[in-house]
Amino acid sequence: MTSSRTTVEEAWLIARKIVRAFVETPDYLHRFMTRNGTKLRLRVNGLTVLSDISPRLRGEPVSHAGGAFVYWRLPRAESWAEVKLGRLVGLKRYLCCWRTEPFWMKPEVGTDEAHVPAETQFLLVERKDGWFVLLVPLFGGGMRYAVEGGKEGLKLYGETNDPYRVSTGGLALYVGVGREPYRLIEESARIVSAKLGTGRLRREKPVPDFVEFFGWCTWDAFYKEVSDRKVVMGL
Repeated sequence: MTSSRTTVEEAWLIARKIVRAFVETPDYLHRFMTRNGTKLRLRVNGLTVLSDISPRLRGEPVSHAGGAFVYWRLPRAESWAEVKLGRLVGLKRYLCCWRTEPFWMKPEVGTDEAHVPAETQFLLVERKDGWFVLLVPLFGGGMRYAVEGGKEGLKLYGETNDPYRVSTGGLALYVGVGREPYRLIEESARIVSAKLGTGRLRREKPVPDFVEFFGWCTWDAFYKEVSDRKVVMGL
């Protein structure tokens, strides 16, 4: 009887896993009822990452890794649009890189998602339960995407950079989860690179010979404060 009961319990566990694989997690968007109506949450690898997200967003799991791609379809073609990405669940602190001007990014740290800067291109979140979440806005459907925080949580926005060039959206964001942040970043870069197919990772590229002849960069050392005296002191 014990053996038979164990077999039945194992069968039920397997059945539950199969049902979850095909019913509960096809796109990681889970609808749950609240007193104020219907809201959505984003689950990645069994972990609830974002709550109260827009129903316009659709998730696509990465079967071989703890991550998901997020797609956004606009109701009509636009050159600029934004959508509610939701609230980070269990936020402890974050590190992000945001675009301060067209060709430069700057790091920022904080503990309140409302302070995530506009033009954020990379957002690494440490949760209170020890998990790490990585959000990387992408380029898809002719739109460039970015993340920004606010009182109502995070928002995702996309733009074509041309008012005469419009888009209905597409692949907008990658979300990854993991226990070790450095490994999470490296694995996420590999997954995104394979998905986009537009380039290779740095470790896959050979180092050109001319780097052996690079010298000291006075601009990098002194920026606008460069002078002959500082150059001599640096040498």
